[in-house]
Amino acid sequence: MEHRSNYFFYKSNYSGKYWITATNPSGCSETDTVNISVIPSADIALPSEINVCYGNTARLNAATIADATYTWSTGQTTPEIEVASTSHLYEVTIHVNGCSYTRTIQIIEEECPIIPNIITLNNDGKNDTFLLEGANPENFALEILNRWGKSIYKTEHYNNKWPSSDLSTGTYYYLLRSHISQKSFKG
Repeated sequence: MEHRSNYFFYKSNYSGKYWITATNPSGCSETDTVNISVIPSADIALPSEINVCYGNTARLNAATIADATYTWSTGQTTPEIEVASTSHLYEVTIHVNGCSYTRTIQIIEEECPIIPNIITLNNDGKNDTFLLEGANPENFALEILNRWGKSIYKTEHYNNKWPSSDLSTGTYYYLLRSHISQKSFKG
């Protein structure tokens, strides 16, 4: 029990009927009962991390409890929000039954490169360049080799602009290396 001035506070984790007896300095006492209902904590199952491929969006859905309201760190008040893939920390406060619960979700941007399996140099607007999707191309080093293994193009920070217009039709190979994950891809 905690005493503050003329008030006493009793904390309980259990619902039930409690008897309170107060005695004044003259010895007079008074007894009363009080019913305490403890509202159980809400079971909010949200992931702490979500992995999202570069350039994609993620849907964060906190709708786990009926009749709840929501406040996101973005200012949105819907149960579900859509966010960009950039690494970021989001908070949602869920209000239900007079209680508030705050949860944090970390968005982790992943490299999920989608690498073309063919390049056609015929200027038809389809597969005319080595277009890297699903990852930030500037985070990759790219080397292009001709069919004899001779390097014909090399850059440490690719910008989705290979090939140049002076190449002839033929077979070319690529070596792609991520500066972030150090993973290598070839084809």
